[in-house]
Amino acid sequence: MSRRRRDWGPFMPVKLKSSNAGPTMDASSSSASPPLLPAQKTRRKPSPDELYPDWTWLAAARVITEGKMREEMSRSNVDANIDGLCSWENLREGAWVGKRVEECRDDELNGKLEKWEPSTKTARGDGLTNGWDWAGAEGTWRRCVCWLDYEDLSFYNDINEFDDPTLQEAILIVPLRLRVVGFSEPAVARYADRPTIHVEGEMGGAWWEEQDDGMEGDVRKVHGTVSVIADGSVRWCLYSSDEESDDDQWVSEGIQIGGVGSAIGVLGMWTGARHEEGDPLGAFWSWKVA
Repeated sequence: MSRRRRDWGPFMPVKLKSSNAGPTMDASSSSASPPLLPAQKTRRKPSPDELYPDWTWLAAARVITEGKMREEMSRSNVDANIDGLCSWENLREGAWVGKRVEECRDDELNGKLEKWEPSTKTARGDGLTNGWDWAGAEGTWRRCVCWLDYEDLSFYNDINEFDDPTLQEAILIVPLRLRVVGFSEPAVARYADRPTIHVEGEMGGAWWEEQDDGMEGDVRKVHGTVSVIADGSVRWCLYSSDEESDDDQWVSEGIQIGGVGSAIGVLGMWTGARHEEGDPLGAFWSWKVA
């Protein structure tokens, strides 16, 4: 699923043509000069105006994440109203304004997350000053992440079968906080009223939940963009840092479900930031709480 022709996200595949890159042989070059190398063919990435959501994949991602969240809520004290989150009312545009799907935990979000300084590596746009947060990106979110155990993923990939009824996804629900730090030109020219929004923030990592020994939760730095693709769907691309450095470790590509600013939030996939062979891949669901 995670492929260049899908721009590594939940998008329909784009037919990409190879393009020439680099210098070519120059027949007029002096024999005293070293010959230039032949042009190399490279596969380009799809442009935003070529991308469309893969709704079939996104529907499957919703089934997985919703099912795992319902299992988790049934055996934990996590305060979340899954029925409320999945309400048809939450699909309408701007539905999250003035609403909370679940109560914000001030001690959790303003305590552990507050200790981090804003990232200096975030792209802050191209100087566009008339941008606005049309997507409602800034604020406090919850993020549910699902994935297969690495050993299970490797085993079932090798046999090319995933119909084992005992196969179970792991789940992690963490807080996410985003701030708007800049704007750049719209990703698709015909949506001139939707400049690309640049964000940064913090998010709970793989070890966010406190351990039995009282170890403090894991916090990662986040940066990315909110933009549009060919049909006007809202694209959320977020990178999160490594546990022990500011280097990007994971990347998430998601699509806003429903209207712009809908309370149902964003569904998509996450994988390794460098798209290396053997990287894990999973579904995620993010929704705004404040």
